[in-house]
Amino acid sequence: MDVWWLTAVLDEFRRLPQGAQQRLGYQLSKVQQGEDPDDWKPMKAIGDGCREIRIHFDDGIARSLYVYLGKDPRYVVPLAAFVKKTGKTPSGIVKTAGRRLAQVKQQMEEYR
Repeated sequence: MDVWWLTAVLDEFRRLPQGAQQRLGYQLSKVQQGEDPDDWKPMKAIGDGCREIRIHFDDGIARSLYVYLGKDPRYVVPLAAFVKKTGKTPSGIVKTAGRRLAQVKQQMEEYR
């Protein structure tokens, strides 16, 4: 599977602490290989098949929201990357991830 990075999400990922980047990167590589991340939960509020990877580190919990898209599926699409210190994912991130998911689905339709 290929990772389909949106520029904004890649920028978010690069702003994470170095240790969080490395650990999230490892978890995304597991997803690319068809494996489940070590710690994840479904994020149905964003869309069917959306998942949240959770990485615990000293400064909080790093998260990445992603979805599988395409035939078989072909792509892993990260929709957001952020650090959170509360129990609930902020509504702004949920809305942004939902918009990004719609954007990627539209782009996939245009390429068919």
